[in-house]
Amino acid sequence: MKETTNRHHIAALFITAAVCLSCQNNIVYDHYESTPLAGWARNDTITFAVPAAAESSNYSTSLGMRINSAFPFMSITMIVERNIFPRHITVSDTLNCPLIDKKGKPMGQGLNFFQYTFPLKDVPLSEGDSIFVRVRHDMRMEMLPGVADIGIEMRKK
Repeated sequence: MKETTNRHHIAALFITAAVCLSCQNNIVYDHYESTPLAGWARNDTITFAVPAAAESSNYSTSLGMRINSAFPFMSITMIVERNIFPRHITVSDTLNCPLIDKKGKPMGQGLNFFQYTFPLKDVPLSEGDSIFVRVRHDMRMEMLPGVADIGIEMRKK
């Protein structure tokens, strides 16, 4: 009886390990850059160099953002340009990102800093393609306070 129980435990452990290994999240790039403490200048572009794709596939991309209570608006407009090399293709997105609801509560997750994620257009990559991403805000204010970090995440679909 004890031997049968051990076999069941071993089988359950094997199945659990197989399920965990098969459930990969497919993240190929996830990186954040900090903005200056004094504020994010309108002409200050944040850049990301995504390494070459290991295989051809469609890739979903999202823009991550961390803000704090010094951010003075309910939303932010972001311009994200992705240049695909060596094919010299440019994919551009203009995002209107809601951050604060009508009651003044942050829509992101967190306590002092609030985390937001906004999806971008999917992009097909061939094996060996790399991406250079440029992110900037398109707000009227020259120095934008309260934006702490900007990030890019890519997942293979």
